[in-house]
This record gives sequence, C-alpha cells and structure tokens, in this order.
Amino acid sequence: MKATLSIRKASSSPLILALLAVAVLSVLPLSEASAQIVFSDTFSSNTLSNYTVTSTGSAGITYNATSGISGGGGLAVANSGNPSTSIASSASFTLQTGIPNELTMSVFQRTTNNFGGTTQAFLGISNDISYNFGSNANATFSAIGLALTATQITVRSAVNGGASNNGAATAFTGSFIAGDWLRLNAIITKPVTGNIWTVSGSLENWGQTGASFASTVGTLAITNVTIAHATFNDAATANFGQFGTRNQGFTAADNFSMTAVPEPSTYALLALGLGALFLLRRRKA
Repeated sequence: MKATLSIRKASSSPLILALLAVAVLSVLPLSEASAQIVFSDTFSSNTLSNYTVTSTGSAGITYNATSGISGGGGLAVANSGNPSTSIASSASFTLQTGIPNELTMSVFQRTTNNFGGTTQAFLGISNDISYNFGSNANATFSAIGLALTATQITVRSAVNGGASNNGAATAFTGSFIAGDWLRLNAIITKPVTGNIWTVSGSLENWGQTGASFASTVGTLAITNVTIAHATFNDAATANFGQFGTRNQGFTAADNFSMTAVPEPSTYALLALGLGALFLLRRRKA
C-alpha cells in the first residue's frame, strides 16, 4: 500500500498566514518596527558641550582622556565631599504616539573605596534639562528613573515639581570591589494613555577595566509608577535623558546611551490581525 501524503494549501492555515504577516511586517520600512538610537556617547572625545551639568554642591564632572573604560576617554568625577551632580544630554527627544514606548538606558560608573550611605547614582528622564536627580524637582517638571544606593536599586520619581521620592527597591545579590566599573541599566515604559509608567533595571559588574561583563549585581522587577502630570505624559513633550553621581561613590563615568523600542506586542497583534484578514478573504473567494 502506498503511503499518501496530504498537503493543505498554505493559504487556508491561520497560523501560516499569521507567520506570513509577521515576515511581511519585518521587511516593511516601518520606523516603529526597529530600535531607534535616541542618544549615545562613549566619550572618546570631549563632548561635554552636548550636556548640561547641575550640582547640589561643589562636585564637578570634567572630561579626562584616560579616566574612561579601558583607560580611554571618560568623565572624571571630582571627590570633594558628599554633593550630587546630574548631567543631561542637551539633545531633546520625543516618544512616539499611539503605542507604548520602551526606553532603554545605561551608563557606566567606576566605584570608590567609600561606596556607602545614601543615593549614589541616578539614571532616567525628565522634561527639564536642568533637573537634578539628586534633589527635588523644579517647579512644573517631572522625572522618572532609577536610583542606586550602597545596598539596593530603587525607583526614583518626581511629579509636577513635587519632592523626588524613592519607591520600590530590591537589594543586591552580587558584589563588587573598589575600582570596579558598574553599569546601571534602566527600562522605562511610557503608556499609550493614562499616567501609569513602568520602570525596571539592573546593576552589572564589568570589572576593573570595564571591558567585559563579569556578573549581575542586582535587578529591579517591573514596577508601576504613577506620574500624574499631563504635560509629562503627553507623547509630544520633549524629554531629556539624565544620569547622576554622588562623588562619594564614584570617580568616573562613561558610555551613556538611550534606545527607544516600541513594544513588540503591538506588531504581534497587527500581524495576527492581518493573518485573520487574509483568511477571511480566502474563505469569501
């Protein structure tokens, strides 16, 4: 008896149609379908003119040709007590409308022998270029991001000029020694509508030179943050990416970057919708 192989027409399978739709979407020139570099700087040269630096004390950030990762260009942090310094890119950006926007940020900072006490580093966005993540928000401005202390990662937010607050926190599970480069990572999601943002993050150890990943020190799970500020929640509002440091905790900073990535779920739903449409048209034919 001969074996009989039954083959269905590909056009009659909803799954195949959905997969086909995904393939089509992947090659369409949709700007939303791929990551967009908002800002990136390795400080291979002195680009401090692209930033606004604010400080709550006498701390300062200066460019140094050998203070960065692997002895390259980076930012030196003055050690003059316990003030905080924030640095913001002067190039503003806006997130896309109609879809959830996921903004991934990271910055490297090198530890000192005195890593302890209160907040040591910040990473996030604000709609005020002069906002200092180490202090209260300026009037009518808001911010959202992460704060790093000697023992944990916390959510850092400020709403409409109110006091800056630390929210949900997670303790470190790893370790590092003085002189190690740490990379602080933040993922901030802006909602399509409403005022519920999400923040998550991690802290990584990149060793004494910062050239290669060594271990994950700690992570912060996805956390909801309410930002009741209509202007900040408006997708058309210009934002500024910022990072900060307390010079008691760090001696240098390097490799600051931001990347905007619309959530993949948007395109998955669109692909399934196209697949269903193709199937419906096939059945009507």
